Amino acid sequence: MSSALELHPRLRAIELRGALLTALFGLPFGVFFGVGAVWLACSTIAMSLRYESGTPATRVRLIEMSVSERIIAHADATVSYADSRGIKRLHRLSIERFLAAPEPDAALQVRYSAEDPAVAVSSWERESLRHALVMAFALALLSGFFVWSTARSARVGLGRLRLATQLAQMGQLVQVEILDSKRDELGMRVMLRYRYRTPNGTVLTASIPSSEGGAYRVDESPSKSLALLAPDERRGVLLTRSGYPVLNASERLQPAR
Repeated sequence: MSSALELHPRLRAIELRGALLTALFGLPFGVFFGVGAVWLACSTIAMSLRYESGTPATRVRLIEMSVSERIIAHADATVSYADSRGIKRLHRLSIERFLAAPEPDAALQVRYSAEDPAVAVSSWERESLRHALVMAFALALLSGFFVWSTARSARVGLGRLRLATQLAQMGQLVQVEILDSKRDELGMRVMLRYRYRTPNGTVLTASIPSSEGGAYRVDESPSKSLALLAPDERRGVLLTRSGYPVLNASERLQPAR
């Protein structure tokens, strides 16, 4: 090529803004669910340890209890107990379990701290340990999903920016053959995944956000598109429906070899 291809004048701003907006949306959710998972796991384990090391209370009685049962059953209850000196105390508990909460007539024990008898843990809370850990694991998965989805979306845009900038100087714009495409809805952005064949037979892959209209079409053919390719055709950027990131793509098309 005699001159460098002209890229969209706002290519850098568009891709950096897209990556920033994705990060501003996804990372707070990732941090929120991650912190929630750590807090829930640590508090649940600490509660279990307090129960195991606590002093058994006497005269344990359920005073009141309210239950909300959906997929996760939530129960709030107030119990009374007596410490070793016979002092009556109250303990308010809040537990969450899958599907069903404890029945009001279920066995209930309370253990309190020898250093501070007002600090107590009930057997219902101790028995909810596995439920809480499963919920903590679910929160951790949600956190990982948002972080992964954010990184994936940012990688697509920033990778296209970096590669297009390089190939605009030493690559060429040629017609390629679309082999297949599929819709990927896993993540915060719906992506269209393409496999395409270059003129020398190399098969490359590309990801284009569905909001950008998919791959460029030559003569409105679903199997013919344009790509900005390296001289050895081992790297490439598949153009979007509008020709992005190249300006006047159809006018700059190089004949296939």
